[in-house]
Amino acid sequence: MYVLIFVGCALDMSVVYILVNMNLGINVPPVISCFVAVWLVLNELISITENCEEIGVSIPFLSPTVKMLRGKIEEAAK
Repeated sequence: MYVLIFVGCALDMSVVYILVNMNLGINVPPVISCFVAVWLVLNELISITENCEEIGVSIPFLSPTVKMLRGKIEEAAK
């Protein structure tokens, strides 16, 4: 997981380096590494809630939220 975040960070730094050397003056935030980190956190939350539900433990505030996010992600992927 850390390797994915480091690769995203390297891509972000590469984009900034290219823009600076082309003298474009565009300031770009670190979007790729943030996207990768959020994606990994959401995947882990989904995995944790699925495992808890399999053993019979319900997490009242997290389970519905994760199910909603998962449904929206699956709709967007279609």
